[in-house]
Amino acid sequence: MCRWRDRHRTAPGTIKVEARPHFLAQAVRAVRTIGTNSFLWLAKMIRTTDPLWKRVLLAINARQSRLHLPVTPASVVRARAVEGYTTLGRAANENVPVLIQMMRSETSPEVRACIAAALGGIGPGAKAAIPVLEQAAEDKNAEVRRNAVYALANIQMWTPEVLPRGPIF
Repeated sequence: MCRWRDRHRTAPGTIKVEARPHFLAQAVRAVRTIGTNSFLWLAKMIRTTDPLWKRVLLAINARQSRLHLPVTPASVVRARAVEGYTTLGRAANENVPVLIQMMRSETSPEVRACIAAALGGIGPGAKAAIPVLEQAAEDKNAEVRRNAVYALANIQMWTPEVLPRGPIF
């Protein structure tokens, strides 16, 4: 899957437009084929953060266009993990307790926001995460709040009376 993606990449984090639908179909098939064996990798991917050396390389890439250093930002890796959980949907139910624990222990708002999005992608099978998502819906970070509310809506199948009241953004 990664080799195919790398052949169709035009710039860091982008895919050629004409290749995108085919890429998504291949990625979905790959994740479904791997299935629950992907939990360990998805959990590792969703916790990814950029170390200092990687942030420096990303800054260098952003400042100049002559030499491109092949570095994938942590935000892209986390987004791929969220897509993986969303693709698995109900098949990822057994990994919900791991995501709940990560949500409770993680300090990075970017990672917490992605965990909330992953729980929402799992859907109604992630009902055990409702209490932790309700807490996240009151987080000081707007992205965490927004993703938690969307996750609650997806888990509870868009029932407006159960969503938190007040500003979420």
